[in-house]
Amino acid sequence: MACITLMFCLLSCKNEELNRNLALTYELGDPIYLQSGDSAYIHNENITIKFNRLVSDSRCPQGGVCVWAGEAIGEIKFVKDKSQTILNISTNEGYKAYNGYLIDLVDVSPYPDLHKPQPTVVTAKILVKKANDTLLKGTVKDYTGLDGCGFIIELDNGTKLQPINPSFPFINNQRIVLTYTPLSGIATICMAGQPAHINEIYELVEP
Repeated sequence: MACITLMFCLLSCKNEELNRNLALTYELGDPIYLQSGDSAYIHNENITIKFNRLVSDSRCPQGGVCVWAGEAIGEIKFVKDKSQTILNISTNEGYKAYNGYLIDLVDVSPYPDLHKPQPTVVTAKILVKKANDTLLKGTVKDYTGLDGCGFIIELDNGTKLQPINPSFPFINNQRIVLTYTPLSGIATICMAGQPAHINEIYELVEP
């Protein structure tokens, strides 16, 4: 039994090494270009990125008239050492945080064209960078039931923040990471949290 287990481990390691050898190699921070099913290996971080597929593409096509610009959503597999996850990322939402890194689907090409058939092969542009060590974890909470309140951020350390610049598309119970600057001398009706200017904020994907 021990020999079989050892052989299985050796085969798994060889397969993983083979997959990495077949993958395109990049440095952390480099723009990564992948077609559906292709992988990239960030060798200095031991990260493998795979663009599984284009989930949907609702971007307003060239030659069309739309009330909304739309978005492309890609399914990306992120593997770091023994940790991995599947991320659905929109070209409109920016970076998502996972395992100390930020992952962004910057673009998908070709861009839709009203007068051309839907392409069978698309290429995703992906960026991966390290997350700021000062990012704090928290959860978005909907406090609209209280006077003058909206979304409040409850940090894992117990601090409650009232974001003064809510450009982020908050969703109730959404996990996030952020940095902020406390604001003093600002009068608000909502008394549920400390007024704060949000410097950085990203959706957090947890195992």
